[in-house]
Amino acid sequence: MMKSGFALIDKSINISSQKIDSILKKKYNLNKVGHLGTLDPLASGLLVVGINSATRYFKYFENLSKKYILTLRLGATSKTLDREAELENVIDVDYRGKENIIDEYLKSSIKKYLQTPPIYSAIKVSGTPLYKYAIKNKEVEIKKREVEIYDIKRLSDIRYIDNQSFVDIYLYVSKGFYVRSFAKEIGEYLSIPTLADDIRRIQVGPFKIEDSKKLDDDLILINPLDYLCFNSIDIDNDLYKSVLNGQRLSSDLINFSNEFIILKYKNEPIAIYKKDNEKDNYKLDLLIKNENLIY
Repeated sequence: MMKSGFALIDKSINISSQKIDSILKKKYNLNKVGHLGTLDPLASGLLVVGINSATRYFKYFENLSKKYILTLRLGATSKTLDREAELENVIDVDYRGKENIIDEYLKSSIKKYLQTPPIYSAIKVSGTPLYKYAIKNKEVEIKKREVEIYDIKRLSDIRYIDNQSFVDIYLYVSKGFYVRSFAKEIGEYLSIPTLADDIRRIQVGPFKIEDSKKLDDDLILINPLDYLCFNSIDIDNDLYKSVLNGQRLSSDLINFSNEFIILKYKNEPIAIYKKDNEKDNYKLDLLIKNENLIY
């Protein structure tokens, strides 16, 4: 039986993230497969896939920042804000030599702000994904979400191809950020139609695209514990038995104030405990022992 762990996959375009899970599950006869942070079908790049019991570690990686390379098209838009839908509002836009205008906007974008997610997204409103409202042409209130751009810069000069302008942009952003929405925001600033012509994700938290493999390559697993920035403590025989029985631990036994702590026995991780502020102790959050996690 295959062990559990994370796999870093370099997703190609024209395939869904869910399809990646399905292919891997069938190919390797896996019990469970899931992924961190869905990529649109027309987006490529890093997909962090959890194999077997490693999916239980997703909750510790929910708030990861992400890095993208966006190829912005100036001179067209679409209902999906990318090339998945038919192009609309197509106009001739030659922005060559106007890189300073793009740079000025990018510089002002390094901030926290409220972003409107695209209607063609999996965000649920009243239990229904937004894209289902869009398909049925139903009106729905889309609530803005706080996101942050930590860093952003133009990576290329503006290219003029078939009456359209294109430019590559690097984005380092918070959880919940939609690159397609950002592509639209630039167009609103410039007063011209724009869309995300290409999106490539190059990093998810500590996971990097250069460490990924293509879907057809042999599956290589990494240990999610190696990427958790939690303090750890070694415990004795008595505490070891208590941990295996799921007992709470007094805060006096732990020399840290962190929300999560990794407990080790004979230098082997056996459990993750979470602080219970109301009761001033730590409770078992995830038992690692005997779960066949790759080491």
